[in-house]
Amino acid sequence: MFSIKKKKIRNVHIGGIAGYSNGGVIKDCNFNGTIKINGNAKNVGGIVGYAEETIIEDCHSQVNIEIMGDAENVGEVVGCSINSKICYSNSLSNYLLDARRELKTLIFLPINILML
Repeated sequence: MFSIKKKKIRNVHIGGIAGYSNGGVIKDCNFNGTIKINGNAKNVGGIVGYAEETIIEDCHSQVNIEIMGDAENVGEVVGCSINSKICYSNSLSNYLLDARRELKTLIFLPINILML
């Protein structure tokens, strides 16, 4: 498990394996854990937070994502994907989100969501 506790962190991409990838290949990886953010979050994914022109292949995550602030672009495998390919990848995820805050985009496969 890793946590982001400082509320002043801005424009950070957070992923279980990589925060940011541009033009890369993320292959044959697994992430099993918790991503916990006390504050606002943008581009949070079980494998990669932000992927641009990236190939994500045969990656698997079992992740709990907890965000106690506004959230934008949150996903089981990838938070934000621009011209990327995701193949043979899956996730089993749980989300704990603060219902009093704004959620802009949630990208998911079959999941469990608990709103406070």
